[in-house]
Amino acid sequence: MSSTENKQQARFELGVAMALREWDVLTTAVVNQWGGSESADKRDWMAGAVVDLFFESSEIDAELVEARLLQVMEDEFDVVVEDESAYEVSKLIMDMYSGVQSSDFSTVDRLYQKFLDREGCELKVDVKVQEDAEIDEELSGSDEEAPALVGSQNEQQQSTGPIVDEDGFTLVQSRK
Repeated sequence: MSSTENKQQARFELGVAMALREWDVLTTAVVNQWGGSESADKRDWMAGAVVDLFFESSEIDAELVEARLLQVMEDEFDVVVEDESAYEVSKLIMDMYSGVQSSDFSTVDRLYQKFLDREGCELKVDVKVQEDAEIDEELSGSDEEAPALVGSQNEQQQSTGPIVDEDGFTLVQSRK
């Protein structure tokens, strides 16, 4: 492999890694550790699996890349991606590949600079995912007793609001 080919391959590998870091679905899966404690390592492995596609087959297109992305998301993160985001990422990867082959690294450089600019920022993603069993339990109701909503009656009388007993009933008070 020539020096130019080595540079092109290295830049393409970097570009794929940066494209995957831009993918919100994958970022959410990694931050929330849907792939376990090694979720970040799985993302890096995923980048390698995508790069390998380009060396395994001479007939590569965005649909093949998308299929690999979707497969890894389901196998490694238990996520079924139903939006078009995987296809958008695969098109970006295909564009980068074409650019890198002609020594145009502008997209890779832009994504890498964006990554460096963000590196100092803390990423916080708060996503709640419910398992099917949790949803079924919510729909059927809970057998647990509801917690008390208010404090003691002395505290209630000090406030100007209504008095609610332990069962959740509002007590009727005299106006005095």
